[in-house]
Amino acid sequence: MLKSSSRFSVIALLGVSLAGCVPMDEPVAQGAPVTPPVGNQVFVGGALTLRAVTSDGWIVYSDNDTLTLHAAPISGGEPRDIVSLGNDFAISVWGKVVFAWSNKNLASVGPLTVWTSDGGPHTVSDASLAPWVAATMDGSTILYLDGVDAAGQSGHLVAAAGDGSSPLVILEGLTGLGDDGCRAVLGFAGAYALAAHCSSDATGATISSFGLSSWTRADLASGAANTWSTDGAGTKVLVATKAGTVVVPIDGGSPATLDPQGGTGMLMADGQSAIYGASLNELRRSPVGSPSPMTLVGNGVGGLYGVSPDESFVLFYGSMDATHLVSDMYLSSALTPTTPVTLSAKATAGVRGDAFTSDGSHVLYFTDIEPTTQTGSLHAFALASQAPKVLARDVSQTWAATGSKIVFNDHYAWTGRRVHADVRTVDAAGNTEPELIVAQADSEVFLSPARDQIVYTWSLDDGPRAGIYVVDIP
Repeated sequence: MLKSSSRFSVIALLGVSLAGCVPMDEPVAQGAPVTPPVGNQVFVGGALTLRAVTSDGWIVYSDNDTLTLHAAPISGGEPRDIVSLGNDFAISVWGKVVFAWSNKNLASVGPLTVWTSDGGPHTVSDASLAPWVAATMDGSTILYLDGVDAAGQSGHLVAAAGDGSSPLVILEGLTGLGDDGCRAVLGFAGAYALAAHCSSDATGATISSFGLSSWTRADLASGAANTWSTDGAGTKVLVATKAGTVVVPIDGGSPATLDPQGGTGMLMADGQSAIYGASLNELRRSPVGSPSPMTLVGNGVGGLYGVSPDESFVLFYGSMDATHLVSDMYLSSALTPTTPVTLSAKATAGVRGDAFTSDGSHVLYFTDIEPTTQTGSLHAFALASQAPKVLARDVSQTWAATGSKIVFNDHYAWTGRRVHADVRTVDAAGNTEPELIVAQADSEVFLSPARDQIVYTWSLDDGPRAGIYVVDIP
């Protein structure tokens, strides 16, 4: 069956930033000349790690010496304290809301603090499970797990205001929270909250919705996969059940079976059709109103990397190396049956960052990824002309900027205390060479909410030049 993330699942996982290791290359030669940083320095300090940029323009970063989390405005100004993290922590950012688990245990259970620029930090739970949370885009409402046991298996689901006030337990006695099929996949769509959850006697997850004003519960599907997808307006939910791929009104009602042989997938933004996996590793599409399954790809589909912004193309793989997250890679029409385009027949490809440019004109993907450094060759595939080209080699990650512009970092190097990389930009639709923005910045890079600026830290020396910088993308 197809393993495909819903829109919500992709956003949530990208939003999570955990302490961990970074790929390394050759050390920087001692005594080599240091190229100074560029842009506006919004904070001075060297022992910093970027974690995220909120949708309202706050740079979230940790101090590696004090193990505390802070936020600074992207336009400059005084930073604010969020919380002391301890040695083992997790961070997740949803729009305006920062979630931080401090001193978590090996099961990822720990105290949870929420922060917004308007409300400041608030401790909402003494025992919450990372990273299973959600927030509305305006930051007014949040979901989180509370009362979780030390093993990370049981607890309650709580809804609250964005500052943690007015908490309300909306689901009690959740079990199997640490198991793949029962993880609490949470989110919001339209005027509803959504949650996947299991009880002690469950043979699969239950998908429930909750009206944001009344918190009235409606169970949409049971015995289901715990991934789900909604339309852009938040009126319908697609779920995989024992009855196949079904679509249910988000406020409850009778499910409509799209395909008895179908699995997980995603609803198109208008809610009129869906793409999903089916038996024999097929990729199918069906209208929602009058189900009529059509096979887009007849075999060899293991999972989806993504769908193009205009929902005309599907990027997928046949087999995935779960350890190194590399695979083969193919491109197919999302509208009609076609022979897929092979982007990489070798299982050394992957997506490292954004899979499409912001204007949807190009697929962004990597080939020949080295398992030790996790760097590879960055390609752009023009969807209109069906033409690929190599943009750069020895690249670790890429970000979609405005239009067809992208940002990437390459030439990773270890200085003896942390990893650095060059940051470059290029127009995937143009014929110019990539332009160097800054040499040997720290390896963590983010874009501004408008995707027109690069946020990075620089620490090649311990003087006043070290700190957080914001630079315009040319």
